[in-house]
Amino acid sequence: MSRRLRRDSVRLFLDRLLEHAQGPARLTLVQIVDGTALEIRGHSKDRQAGYGFGSGRMAKGYKLHLLLDSAGAIVQWRIAPMNVNEKVMALRMVLRTDALTYVVADGEYDSNPLHRAVTSKGGQLVVPRRKTAKRLGHIRHAPGRLRSIALLEGPSPFGRDLLKTRANIERFFGNADSHSEALGELPAWVRTHRRVRTWVHAKLIINAVRISHLRSHAQVA
Repeated sequence: MSRRLRRDSVRLFLDRLLEHAQGPARLTLVQIVDGTALEIRGHSKDRQAGYGFGSGRMAKGYKLHLLLDSAGAIVQWRIAPMNVNEKVMALRMVLRTDALTYVVADGEYDSNPLHRAVTSKGGQLVVPRRKTAKRLGHIRHAPGRLRSIALLEGPSPFGRDLLKTRANIERFFGNADSHSEALGELPAWVRTHRRVRTWVHAKLIINAVRISHLRSHAQVA
């Protein structure tokens, strides 16, 4: 079974299964990007795991990086060691996305390369300034970054209202951790990048089916 799971055909099947579980693809007004920690025990000998900032503290393990639409469907996702920069993973997801609208994130994602990448896909990145970047300085900034600052710090509440939709991805992570087949601390047998990715892939599919089931029952009620 482990050998079969390595095949590209099986990974493609899992991708299609996740898409089917989420329902028809649609372009929403807002997409959200963020990551969540997948911790392992500090004594683990998994050499592919990394040390980084996890759930409020330094930890060892991996991170699930998500680009989510405002309806709760996954647009792109990646697994990386905990120490890989979130902006790097966000950039990879954005470049693999066909079209974007407003992409919201926290201040950790405030970077000119990411602003340019989102703009190249027809979207606008909306992020607060990093705590260390209160002044623009003398470097040349991406037009998208200047517009993000204007949206969030100008008189109109539109940009600040957009930023509030970040709660959707926090709600997604919370729901994904709230049932018996949840994401969370990785089991002892889930080690190395390949196995972590396969395990998370299955969890995302289970969560999508669970959400679809709950929505169908809510409509009937």
